[in-house]
Amino acid sequence: MNAPQKTTYTPEEYLAIDRSAEHKSEFWDGQIMAMSGAQQEHLEIVRNISGHFFSRLKKGCSAYTNDTRIHIPVSGSYTYPDIAVIRGNKETTADSFDTFTNPILLVEVLSPSTEANDRSAKLLRYLSIASLREYLLVNSRTLEVVLYTKDPESGRWYVTTAEQLTDVVRLPSVDCNLTLAEMYQGVELA
Repeated sequence: MNAPQKTTYTPEEYLAIDRSAEHKSEFWDGQIMAMSGAQQEHLEIVRNISGHFFSRLKKGCSAYTNDTRIHIPVSGSYTYPDIAVIRGNKETTADSFDTFTNPILLVEVLSPSTEANDRSAKLLRYLSIASLREYLLVNSRTLEVVLYTKDPESGRWYVTTAEQLTDVVRLPSVDCNLTLAEMYQGVELA
């Protein structure tokens, strides 16, 4: 008789498993969620945005792609956003050298398998990160970019949408502007 599979994990168990695994996974409410491979359009959009970030980000900002783990203190979740930008010193969890806690900008490229979560549960968790100033969602199937921006005075979040190649997305937290044409360069949409 086979032993029953463990159904919930502690954050410490998750981190030990994730650090030794061949493939990344995220941690939500005691559950380890395997991440699926990205499609070509997804990868090209991440490459385009990160390439522009590397050449345009203001001094003191660093952009990291897919392999950067982010801890969300309010929920205890761990995620791997497509792109994370950190300004200044990289803050990590007390017991972790490889998990950042202070992103100012997070980017998720929406895929069929991730879109619902990125627009709902992950959105709510990300917006709870004290340092976060912007959350950018880029659709990999249609021309659609959604930006959540936190007002520094009121702490309220505002949403803007862009759907034309000539539209400019302004990212004040990193003093950077990107057009949709730059984000979608070379991407064949359905």
